[in-house]
Amino acid sequence: MTEILQQAIRHYGRQHQQTKAVEELGELQQAILKCLDGRCNLNNLTEEIADVEIVLEQIKMMFPINEETLKTIKARKILRLKSRMDSEVGLQK
Repeated sequence: MTEILQQAIRHYGRQHQQTKAVEELGELQQAILKCLDGRCNLNNLTEEIADVEIVLEQIKMMFPINEETLKTIKARKILRLKSRMDSEVGLQK
């Protein structure tokens, strides 16, 4: 799979694939908004999530993103989210 994604970057070009990433993010945004207003199409939402995951993989290939650093940052942000939720629960009591 990685080789196919790298081929797409070479074939279409970095700028095109970066623009494609922005487009796919927008399409996922629209699918989520439809779910919020009661017009959710689960198949479409799933398709858009898959598209975004694919272009995110390409973005990580195009830029010097260290996977371990990314994992560390994600873990830190998830812990921060938990801390924020814990403090909000404390405020509600």
